[in-house]
Amino acid sequence: MYYNNFHVTQFLINQQIHIDNVNNFGCTPLMIASSKGNSDIVNILLKNNANTEIQLPDGSNAAIIAEVFKYPNIAENINFAAKTNHHIEKMSTNDIEKLIKTTFTATDFIDLFENIFIPDER
Repeated sequence: MYYNNFHVTQFLINQQIHIDNVNNFGCTPLMIASSKGNSDIVNILLKNNANTEIQLPDGSNAAIIAEVFKYPNIAENINFAAKTNHHIEKMSTNDIEKLIKTTFTATDFIDLFENIFIPDER
């Protein structure tokens, strides 16, 4: 288990990384954290406006993924965030400028997230 997951995630968010990028499978960091049951990472992503509505081709979103992997509390937190509009419907101009300024690509962020942030705890 990696003990600095939260801190690494917060660092990358502070570097203005766009947190809703998807990997080659269409998964966002929120989906990956949900599948691993990492509530600390899910919560920091939600607090930083991770989009809860992004779906995989089969219609699954992060809340459904959490339920499938038997993390009902995480699914509940995601659904609450979705209901209270703690996600961004559209990127603002400021968000787009931050994305352009970043030194990490979307693939870099997803690779880091999958390989460092969320170790398989099962």
